[in-house]
Amino acid sequence: MRPILLAVSLLVLALVPSGPAQAQCSAGETIGACEDGMGFEGCCLDQSTVRWCEGDAACEIKCANNQASTLQSCCQTSPFEEPFCCDTEIQNCVCADDPWCCNNEWDEICVAKVASLGCGTCSPDPGCPGPSNMCGWSESLEGYDCSTVSAAEPSGTFPISCTPACDCAGKACGDDGCGASCGSCGPGFACNAASQCEAVTCVPSCSGKACGTDGCGGTCGACTGNGICTVSGQCVCSPVCAGKQCGDDGCGGSCGSCAAGLNCQGGVCQSGPCTPVCSGKACGPDGCGSVCGTCTVGSTCNAAGTCVANCVPNCSGKQCGNDGCGGFCGSCPGGTACNAAGQCASTCVASCAGKTCGPDGCGGTCGNCSGSTICSGAGQCIPSCVTSCAGKACGPDGCGGQCGVCASGSACDDFGKCVSSCTPNCNGKACGDNGCGGVCGTCAPGTVCSEFAQCVPTCVPSCIGKNCGDDGCGGQCGSCLSGTTCQGGICKSGECVPDCAGAECGSDGCAGTCGGCPVGWACQDGQCENTCVPQCAGKQCGSDSCGGSCGECEVGESCNGSARCQAGCVAACAGKACGSDGCGGTCGVCAAGLTCDGSGACVTGSNSPDVCSCAGRECGDDGCGASCGVCGAGESCDAGSGQCVGGGGADATSGEACPSGTYWNQLAKACTASPIGGPGVTGGIQTGSSSSGCAGGGSTGGGGLGLALLLLAGFALARRRAQPLIPERT
Repeated sequence: MRPILLAVSLLVLALVPSGPAQAQCSAGETIGACEDGMGFEGCCLDQSTVRWCEGDAACEIKCANNQASTLQSCCQTSPFEEPFCCDTEIQNCVCADDPWCCNNEWDEICVAKVASLGCGTCSPDPGCPGPSNMCGWSESLEGYDCSTVSAAEPSGTFPISCTPACDCAGKACGDDGCGASCGSCGPGFACNAASQCEAVTCVPSCSGKACGTDGCGGTCGACTGNGICTVSGQCVCSPVCAGKQCGDDGCGGSCGSCAAGLNCQGGVCQSGPCTPVCSGKACGPDGCGSVCGTCTVGSTCNAAGTCVANCVPNCSGKQCGNDGCGGFCGSCPGGTACNAAGQCASTCVASCAGKTCGPDGCGGTCGNCSGSTICSGAGQCIPSCVTSCAGKACGPDGCGGQCGVCASGSACDDFGKCVSSCTPNCNGKACGDNGCGGVCGTCAPGTVCSEFAQCVPTCVPSCIGKNCGDDGCGGQCGSCLSGTTCQGGICKSGECVPDCAGAECGSDGCAGTCGGCPVGWACQDGQCENTCVPQCAGKQCGSDSCGGSCGECEVGESCNGSARCQAGCVAACAGKACGSDGCGGTCGVCAAGLTCDGSGACVTGSNSPDVCSCAGRECGDDGCGASCGVCGAGESCDAGSGQCVGGGGADATSGEACPSGTYWNQLAKACTASPIGGPGVTGGIQTGSSSSGCAGGGSTGGGGLGLALLLLAGFALARRRAQPLIPERT
């Protein structure tokens, strides 16, 4: 996990003398120099790798191998009076207010502050989070860190991916941020700064103008007669005298006058009287130097000699179309046409068939995607998360999906590889490792898991009022000087006299003991008290880890390694306190300091490495009380060879045959591991008389003795099972 060391790191950098020093990371490993744009908040290189900057150093942590916390829930006090709890987010929140909880002990005050400070809730107890093996945003760190979920920073200010995400969300055109395009606009439209298509519109301008262009391809009006339009948009008359000697110039002026005796006719000086030409004309020149008439105010004479009203072009709110005076308000660009309202409208037909987002081909959009998705090139909203499956065959892809599924018989490991499935082994265990990375159970407060995978009381040494002798936990309260002996925990002169009156365990007052207690029991004030919690969850049979049983199987059934009754092999534990039961299970587990010998007895000392072995064996005892494996249905274990053999199932119950190395017991109606009287057998086949009740090795006249021994064994077994029932202290 990344420590919250930004302020500390900055302080250290400020105090270090300037010079060519190599920056280092406060957590993880230094992988080089920082990239532009990356800060302490960091990002996720992939779904399980965190990368961030400290100073000018780029730092990296791989979260894939993180395991779940072994600490208690933040809603429970520490059973060992130690600091911290299993949820880092809640822990950091509480410790920010009360450092005692992370420096000394996670006690009841720390538990109460979980809810009172708003760090979490304990109703109900949320328990402990899973392993923090994914890269995600941490609110307490205010940066990306190893987390139980892959979550991005809520505001979007710090993207989760270290690789920039191509984003077209809400865009109809323009750049997607990765050099590609989010779409293009249709004819008559352009992409604005907001990446939206907008029409290229023009507002005509004819204010104070009687003619000329309106600035949008249209006109503000046309001049009549000899009028021409000036640059300022005004109509002025241009005299026309080409080919004329006399007469009107068309602008109220004259093209010249004739000499005496000549008349101006059609612009030419001729002899004789001039005949005016005004047929069909209401105004304008008559051809003889006069006019055919004048127009009223508000109208003008056109070239045809007709009075027409003065027209004011009207293009207000129009992009195109007629200006009302024979001119136009503007023309439309390609791909558009002028509608009745004088607006340029697109002639493009939008295309959104099968699309939920992206451009419609005409400057519009087919829809927008939500903040957590982006629009693909096919016009579909897809997750904005970038999947990470490089080199992986299975496991999460970092975006809520999977990189693949493993075949039957294999499982996905933390590195995205399909590996052979592991079968947990918790036979005879109440706690500890199950052989597959998990545990066989957790011990209750006040107990710990022993080397034999059993929950035993946590011993608290006691030396109050003592300066020597046993501290109650296998240690010593001190040693006496020469010439003195330890008597009742006090160094005294003279020889020590052991005192075990009324005690069945603990110190005898002279550095010795008054006895020991069974597994799962503890010595309290010289008496054995049962503090063991039976572990029978999910079990039908077998040991309850406290010297008792979780149940007995029916005749013809045996208890397998999973503590379930199964038909077939019949366990043989007569006369045994430990070791294999012949069916893949065990007859018991020895107490601390004892080991199981080959006969199934718990003895002092340890077995040598060459005795504890499963080499060449697939079932049966390993020589130290553990099992080398369990045989399948219809098979039984040959105790001598350690191999699974067939044929010992149905026939064995009739006494016709037993697996090699076992013997038929007529009274027990089962094959047993050791003979108790009766005639000899060969290869497991009964060869003597059945009157003795047993078939096995021994003399032919030992039937009565064998029966007596069997009865004694049963009596001893009954006493053995009843022994733990020690009355409780009142």
